[in-house]
Amino acid sequence: MGDSVEEKKRRKNERKRQRYADDPEVRKQSKARARASRRKNKDAINARQRLRYETDPEYRKRKRAHGSKAQRKSKLKMKYGLSLEGYATMLARQNGVCVICLKEQLNKPLAVDHDHKRRMLRDLLCDACNKSLGGFRDDSAVLRRAGDYVDYWQECHEEALKTGAPPATTGTTEPHGVPVNHFPIPKGGIMTPTDEPTEDNKASRIMRRAILHELHQPLDPDEPSSIDKLQAVARAVVNKATQGDMTAAKEVLDRIDGRTATAAAPAAPETPKEVVFTWQRP
Repeated sequence: MGDSVEEKKRRKNERKRQRYADDPEVRKQSKARARASRRKNKDAINARQRLRYETDPEYRKRKRAHGSKAQRKSKLKMKYGLSLEGYATMLARQNGVCVICLKEQLNKPLAVDHDHKRRMLRDLLCDACNKSLGGFRDDSAVLRRAGDYVDYWQECHEEALKTGAPPATTGTTEPHGVPVNHFPIPKGGIMTPTDEPTEDNKASRIMRRAILHELHQPLDPDEPSSIDKLQAVARAVVNKATQGDMTAAKEVLDRIDGRTATAAAPAAPETPKEVVFTWQRP
């Protein structure tokens, strides 16, 4: 019994596809014929596609998805030199979340972040984090001080809530129920160095926060015990400064301000060297 018409047609099409895949010349001729046919019957083809787009919801959905994907592919390639596959690799490496806030962005892909000065890629961020970096002009020192600012006021507000401070009212001189005690502004600019973050810089920022925390504690002769070594060191520095021994405090703050502490030359016994340093509790 011979093969059916459908089986013969299937095998014939299979041979054509195989020949198209194996023979470059066949591919070239086939594409040329398709382009010529498209040019010749362009109006009729476009009319059929417009009619199908208007009457077939599934076809319309596929076309819109394809158009959006094509636009995104073109934008990634032109603006960042990144392919859709490269973007997918970055997204998978981040587990689908923003690397800063560690949250997913619903109904919208994560933005491609890049260094504006060097024109080099970084990571994928949500719109909020990406715009925030732009608002701070990618200045890492300002960003770190902003973090200190938020920590400072959170501690102030928590302390105010514990003491039963009144809620915020418009026009008061005590915002958020906290006595006026503004976030300290360092003389000479930002205290945090503007160079690339290093382990020393990270340690300096941690120490600075600990000292600021101790400075804002109430003066109490019976201080509570320190919960860790960092708090003990910060408290010791503050206590020495308030007692008149400024050398240790000055060295710590010099390092925090990004200045390398220099060893002082030994002074003659008859002319002891004094360190002039003003420490003021906010």
